[in-house]
Amino acid sequence: MPSNLISQIVRMVNSKLNLANDASPGISVASGTGAAQYQGVLGSRVALGPDEIRFDSTTGTLFGGVYQYVRFATGATAAPARGLVAFWDTSVAENLYQVTNDENVGSSCIAGATLNAVAKGNFGWIQVSGKATFKARAAFTIASAAGQVCVAAYAGAGADVATTDTGSPLAGVATVAQVQAGIMAGLRAFIGKYEAAPTAGAQNTVEMTPWFMRV
Repeated sequence: MPSNLISQIVRMVNSKLNLANDASPGISVASGTGAAQYQGVLGSRVALGPDEIRFDSTTGTLFGGVYQYVRFATGATAAPARGLVAFWDTSVAENLYQVTNDENVGSSCIAGATLNAVAKGNFGWIQVSGKATFKARAAFTIASAAGQVCVAAYAGAGADVATTDTGSPLAGVATVAQVQAGIMAGLRAFIGKYEAAPTAGAQNTVEMTPWFMRV
């Protein structure tokens, strides 16, 4: 991938970021030799303002922010979908820029927001910074309120996999160690702040904190 932090020149099959679903990096079908012709685009990041971003409105609205071109893991259980939290797949080499919507509570590192239903094994874009859309779990841990923190739910497998939550309550903890564990869990899961009072089970706008961007 380019060594600069943000590249404004990338090879794209579709000019609308939330329609990307590429069989090989930067192309819609694998090359005849099987070699990746545009491997350098993998991992690239683009910074786009609200008046520059191109998106398919039927898939969903995209906002100004930083987007990264990644591969979605072939062997994942969860199917990529708009608003799901993408996690870095730490089982493969870092330079493969592979993400998954599967969760592992012990090691899942947040990568960003999934933009669309990219086929497993294909390449597409995630959002890593800026105003983004995330899907909330079916029932919040803490009652919804405006300006609330947004965290990865880490709900495991099932309907709530890769969704967001309002936080983990500390009510009922008995020791300092339990309080510290709760705080550390919250920091690990922190994504940003909901722009308005979030709705459970729905897509919500979130102001992301860009501290999990992979260079």
